[in-house]
This record gives sequence, structure tokens and C-alpha cells, in this order.
Amino acid sequence: MSLQTIVSVQITRGSRSITRAGFGTMLFLGSGATFPERFRVYGSLTAVSADFATSTNEYKAASKYFGQERKPKKMMIGKRLAAVAQVETHTISVNTDGAYTITLNGVAFTFVAAGSTKTQIRDGLVTLINAGAEPVTAAAVSTDQLTLTADVAGTSFTTLVTSNIAEAATTANQGIIEDLQQISALPGGNDWYSLAIESRNVNDILNTSSYIETQRKIFGVATNEAGIKTGSTTDVASLLKAKSYARSFVFFSEDHGSYPEAALFGVINPLDPGSYTTKFKTLVGIVADDLNDSELTFIKNKSCNYYTQVAGVDIFQEGTVAVSEFIDTIIFVDWLQAQIEEGVFTDLINSLKIPFTDVGGAVLEKQVHAQMQKGIRVGGLAADPAPVVTVPKVADIDPLDRQARIFKTIEFAATLAGAVHFTEIRGVVTV
Repeated sequence: MSLQTIVSVQITRGSRSITRAGFGTMLFLGSGATFPERFRVYGSLTAVSADFATSTNEYKAASKYFGQERKPKKMMIGKRLAAVAQVETHTISVNTDGAYTITLNGVAFTFVAAGSTKTQIRDGLVTLINAGAEPVTAAAVSTDQLTLTADVAGTSFTTLVTSNIAEAATTANQGIIEDLQQISALPGGNDWYSLAIESRNVNDILNTSSYIETQRKIFGVATNEAGIKTGSTTDVASLLKAKSYARSFVFFSEDHGSYPEAALFGVINPLDPGSYTTKFKTLVGIVADDLNDSELTFIKNKSCNYYTQVAGVDIFQEGTVAVSEFIDTIIFVDWLQAQIEEGVFTDLINSLKIPFTDVGGAVLEKQVHAQMQKGIRVGGLAADPAPVVTVPKVADIDPLDRQARIFKTIEFAATLAGAVHFTEIRGVVTV
């Protein structure tokens, strides 16, 4: 059971609960594992070398993750299964006049029957779907049946049909989303926060980003896709920005094969969320790029990150996710949410009971205050203005909620401490 079923915390950024340990752990998802499990946990590069040759992508990513100045405590390596294309079978159940519609990924394909046979209806739908832009191929298989097959194995599609069509799943999709879901469902398989993947395939990146957007986690991917440095709108950075994803960041790097995103996670994962900014970080073992002003402008405008040399120092810039929010802000807000959930839950389980009174409300208020202070200590929240926690009087809570023992709604307001990314200094000197 998820912790949020007992303690629900929602934080809105102004500009299955994860344990503290999870924030310091990266999952690397690749296809090179030969062990029988879906994942293994490693505490050092030496441990990784026992399972992976130095030529494997898993080892390359681990070497950058564990190769930074501060050593992360652990990483997980997950095993991908072979991609399988989704197949569905659709049967024309009647042949009455009217509309027959199959909606693929939200796009409707409608054949209007007028004295048509089931075969004519089937053929009409096949023609319409194959003339469309959805990455699915339709094929006739019998007098009243057609199949829909994903063009790209591992990239699923959704369907809705009108009542005059019967649909049945023939072959389940197996792709990167299913890999992540299956690993996370295993005992210990969800004890990670940051994600890097072996694949540089655009479909894999888009599918991973769509999944991560539904989780309290963050995903980073490096790529040397040339379009990112130009006015292209079809490169992966542009596509993620267009989707306003808040939990995925793209890292342009000609050294993408060394997995610089794993190096970045190796730098920040040993640190308390809120205590750092990702900008200005030097990544051991990663080659900096030489980018001209025009290329940098395009990269920045796509909320993409890059690694260049400034004043003789190699540094990571700009430190943002696709929606242009800062990576460290996303991580800190997730951490603070988890801290409040876990703190309140600890009070609930360690007390004979917290009474549904104003005294009980004060207990909850104290715990939320304590987590705000922790946020200040790590540097994520500003001490001035001080965080404010507002707890309603029990008499003002809806009687139905009191009867159901639901204490709502406790609110708080706090200011992010942020980080300095640019300084402007002016002065005058005279003789």
C-alpha cells in the first residue's frame, strides 16, 4: 500500500513515497545483463565489473557514476527484455448502416456504412487507418476481422471502438515502459530516484519521459543529435520541451556514449537535495564540447543542457528540465514531499493515537514545521521569510471528514532558497 493513502502531501512549485535512500540511487536500464533477475544493486564499480565487461554500456555508465569525486553509495542496473510489437484484433460484429469508428491514440478513423457488407466495412477501416499518420498498420485477416500492429516494437498504442466493433488484445506490448513497470513492481525494484537508459532511440526516450512524468522520479538522457544545435523542431529536445515535461532533461554531448548523465547523477546523488545546483558541476571523465554562440543559443532555447569549458574549467550548464524548471528544484520539492509524508506517518504509527482535536492538530503542525526546518538546514528553503504552517481548527473541519477521521486541510507556504547562476557587478574606480 502506498504511503500517500494515509498521508497526502501536495506541493506546487512557485517559479509511492520514495525513501530517503532512493534519492541517492540511480537506475540504469540496459540490455546487456546476463543475470537471471530483472535488476541487481551494486555498491561499487568493482561489483559491477563482476557482471559486466568493460566494453558494455552498463559498465561505461557505472564507471562514470562511481567515478566522481564523491562516491554514491549504490546504483541499480535493470535488464530490458526484447521489444515486442503490440497487436490487436478487431471484429466487425454487425453490418448495419451507420458509423464504425476505431480511435487510435486519440485519432478517430470512421467508415460510414450504407448497405455495406462486413468485409466492405473492414476494408474501409483498413484503408483509412493505413492512410493516416498513426504508427500502426492495419491488415485484413478474415471476412470480418482486421488486425492492428504497432509499427515500432515496444511503442504501444491505445484504441477505442464503437459498439458495433469488438476488440481483443492479441499480443501485449513489451517496451521500455513495461520494463520500468515490471522492475518497479518487484521487491526493492522501486528504490531508486534518478534514471538513465542505455538507449538513444527517440521512441525510447519519449516513452521513458512519458512514464517518468507520472512518477516521483527524474530522468536524464544525453544525445549528440545534430538537430538540437540548429533551428530544428523535430529533435528530441524540442519534442520534450513541446510536451512541457517537468521530470526529464536532455543533455547535449558529443561524448554521449560515455553516459555523461550518469556522471551528473554520480555528482549530485551523494548530496542532500536542496544543498546544490546542478549548474557549474564538473563531470570527471566527460569531454567538454566546443560550441559556438549560434549553437549555444539553439540549445538553450530548447531547455537543453550542455557541457563546455569556461575560463579553463569544464562545467555543466544550464541545469534545467524540458519545461525550463531547474533540475535541483524538482529534486528538492520531491524530497521535501517525501520528508513530510514520512515524518507525519512516523508520528501516526508511533503514537497510541493522535486525537482528532486541536491538540492533535498541533502535533501534525509541529511535524510539518520540523520538515520545513530540515529543508532550511539543507539549503533548499529560505529562512527569511520563515515558512508558515496553517492548521484549521477542528470545529471548522467538515463533520463528514471528522466522522471519517480525515484531518484536512493543513497548508504551508515556504520560499525556495534557489541558487545564484549569474552575477552582475558594477563599480567605479578613480585616480
